[in-house]
Amino acid sequence: MKSKALIIIGMHRSGTSAVSGSLSEQGVFMGDDLYGPQKGVNEKGFFENSALVRFNERLFDELGWSWDDPLASAHRECEWEKLDKWLPKAVSLIQREYGKHAAWGMKDPRTSLLLPFWQKVLAQVEVEPTYVVMLRHPAEVVGSLAKRDQFSTDKSLMLWLNYTLSSLMNTTPDNRIVITFDDLMTSPQEQVKKIYSHVDIPIDTTIKSAFIDTRLRKQNNLQVSQTPLGTLSESVFNQVSKVGDLPNSLVEQYNQHCDGLSSVLKEHIKDIKKSEVFYRHLFFRSYRSLWWKVGLPLKKTEEFVRKLLNIKPEI
Repeated sequence: MKSKALIIIGMHRSGTSAVSGSLSEQGVFMGDDLYGPQKGVNEKGFFENSALVRFNERLFDELGWSWDDPLASAHRECEWEKLDKWLPKAVSLIQREYGKHAAWGMKDPRTSLLLPFWQKVLAQVEVEPTYVVMLRHPAEVVGSLAKRDQFSTDKSLMLWLNYTLSSLMNTTPDNRIVITFDDLMTSPQEQVKKIYSHVDIPIDTTIKSAFIDTRLRKQNNLQVSQTPLGTLSESVFNQVSKVGDLPNSLVEQYNQHCDGLSSVLKEHIKDIKKSEVFYRHLFFRSYRSLWWKVGLPLKKTEEFVRKLLNIKPEI
């Protein structure tokens, strides 16, 4: 018998944590080792399985991506065959983390950009997925990312479009449900029931949800920028929030925008990502090495002695 999974996808800062927290509150298993709350970012927790997030980061490294890469998207062509070698480990991860549960949830916004890979994995472990796509107005996401990460408006809009289009174009109206951030904030109980109406999960929906707090909403009443990207993202939001799908014409508009980006800029971004991956892996290999473990206590001792004797380090 296939297990049932709720796969929470959508752009960062769009309410994926809020809906996951509500589902967890009503008994949906989200994982044993979840990332805890972070003041000023997610006061009630992320509800992200740390093993899943680390694995998705490895997949990003393989593709030369990162969560904030404006060129990363699963709605355009990609060298997905690079990830095939990771399929056995991904299958083991799902079986290990969720295999004992007939119904469970998996939340990490990064999954939105990796859906073709994870759909292969879910098919191998005989899981019946229902995709919960969180949709928040792009202006609010732009405001949140500007405050937290100091991202420019156009970068945030490209990220919003990448995650939203990747989520929608790799799912179908039959296996997904779109939840808007506005609806989740105003009627959380109804949205949870709406999710359960799409999947046969034996959970008591009479339990009143107390997880959602309207004070979680720190970005509202914002206006999208009057630029081609701003106008396009608002059109996508309006269309999807109304009918749960989007016309090919909007997808084509965004593809034309991406195709029109400078080839030099694209090359430069890819080179930067390769360098990031190389030096991060180099650091972790050094950190785990014998020489690091032997040398660290000596370095700490040296720092202590210098401080004790008031000896300034040589420049």
